[in-house]
Amino acid sequence: MLSGSFFTGDYDVIFLSSLIESAIPIYKKKNTNILVAYNDFYQKASPDFFDKYEYVGMTTSEQYENFLVDCLSWLPQKTTLCIILGVTTPILGETDILYHHKEINSVVKKMAAHNNRLKYIDVNDFVKTSKDVTDSINHYQTRVYYEIAQAMIDIIRNVTGKEMKSVGRVMIWVDKFLHLFKKCLKKYIRPNQVIYMKLKYIYLIVARRKDNVL
Repeated sequence: MLSGSFFTGDYDVIFLSSLIESAIPIYKKKNTNILVAYNDFYQKASPDFFDKYEYVGMTTSEQYENFLVDCLSWLPQKTTLCIILGVTTPILGETDILYHHKEINSVVKKMAAHNNRLKYIDVNDFVKTSKDVTDSINHYQTRVYYEIAQAMIDIIRNVTGKEMKSVGRVMIWVDKFLHLFKKCLKKYIRPNQVIYMKLKYIYLIVARRKDNVL
């Protein structure tokens, strides 16, 4: 029996992004069948990591298909799994990531056509030009995240038959303003100044942040 809230929680829908499979390679522990995802850009391994592990490569379409089959078998029958697909339009280059996105997207769409417990959100419906992303095809502008959230709400409605509330598009502009406000606050005002603390307090309230982190 697998543990962890992913497998034991009482969920109608679980959303997973497939982007990580195109960004982080797989390593195999030597003389074992243990596989781990590791990227030194995101993680700091122990000094002897590369003595114990050997590079295998990126997740293949076959491996991802097996992963989805396993997930659907582990999850309760009532749970729908929804995968958020990656961008496949060559708007910023990044040919390696594009290739992996295309491979994984194809597997998900093929499987979803024959399994009503598997759904997907195709980000390509929202990302058309370089203006829709930031520094990578895996990082989107606020409008795209809003569209993804709306698509998630639609899937929850369709699966559960329940209505869900959503915020209006005006929140896209509110978030853009808050992002600019935060950048200016950090750049022009020192953290030890009283005005900084007062403005930070206002930001956290408007931004609906509960972690007290700017």
